[in-house]
Amino acid sequence: MIQKFKEFFDKIEEAAKNPLPITWTKSETEWTGEFSLQENIYEIKIARPNPDFNFYYFKFSANGQYKMISDPTSVFRVVPTIDRAANEFLTEVQPDAMFFFALDKSEARRMMYDRFCLNFVNMNKQYRYETREFMEYQCFILYTESCDTERLQSVIGEFSLAWMVSNRNLF
Repeated sequence: MIQKFKEFFDKIEEAAKNPLPITWTKSETEWTGEFSLQENIYEIKIARPNPDFNFYYFKFSANGQYKMISDPTSVFRVVPTIDRAANEFLTEVQPDAMFFFALDKSEARRMMYDRFCLNFVNMNKQYRYETREFMEYQCFILYTESCDTERLQSVIGEFSLAWMVSNRNLF
C-alpha cells in the first residue's frame, strides 16, 4: 500500500516538472496558446481588454468550455502547463497588471489560483497580488506597484460585465 502511494506521488511530481508543450500565436496585444492531452484540447488566451492600458486578462478553456475537465489524471499535467504559460507571459511582457477569474465556486480551484499568485509575487518582487469579487466571481489580480489601480479596477469591471454577458452560454 505504501508503495502505491509513493508511485502515485512520484507521478504527480514528474508531471509537475514536465509541463506540456504549448503552441503560441503572439502579437503585441494578445497571446493565444494551445495544447492537448488525451482527447482534450486546451486553449489559453492572454489579451488586453483596453488598448490604452498595459493590463491583460488571462483565460483558459478546455474543449471550448470554461468549465474545467474533472479528469484527475489530467490535472497533474494541465495545471503545471497553465502555470508555466502565465509565468512565461508575465516574465516576457511584464504588463502593469494581469487578472483572471475563478468561474466556479470550487474552493480547491480558488486555493490553487491563490497559491499560484502568491508564488509568483514571492519570486517577482515588482508585482503585488490581491483578490476580490466581481459579479459573484472571484477575480485574481497581479499588478505592479506603479499600476494605476483605480483604472485597473474600472477595466476589470468593464471587461467582466462584457465578457460574462457574451459568454454566459459557455458555462
